[in-house]
Amino acid sequence: MQKKRDKTGVYSTVFDSIFVQFILGIFGIFIWLKLSSYFPSDYLRFLLITIGYGGYFYLTTPFLVYCLSYASTGKLTQFKLVITIVVVGIYSYIIWDSYFSFKELIQSLISGISLDEFW
Repeated sequence: MQKKRDKTGVYSTVFDSIFVQFILGIFGIFIWLKLSSYFPSDYLRFLLITIGYGGYFYLTTPFLVYCLSYASTGKLTQFKLVITIVVVGIYSYIIWDSYFSFKELIQSLISGISLDEFW
């Protein structure tokens, strides 16, 4: 006789670990961006911002994919809809923030203008 595995335990473990990754990604990007604002060199600032955004996207993308797949399975409830909107909203906001940060930083590196005038 075969034993049935407890699927809720596996799903709960996966969800908990990627949720922790999501929180760590948000916390990590906050620290890297704050840390990068204290360095006078634009090249070092560029490196720290790149590490911050790269780490954020690396840690939070699995949670975003999980939330989208969770929302698309079964019956759509208000809870699934709210969670999906909040997670995708945070992720999209940080994508746009990274785009404009890199655009501004690369423009300042090319033109030779210090970013201290803007921040």
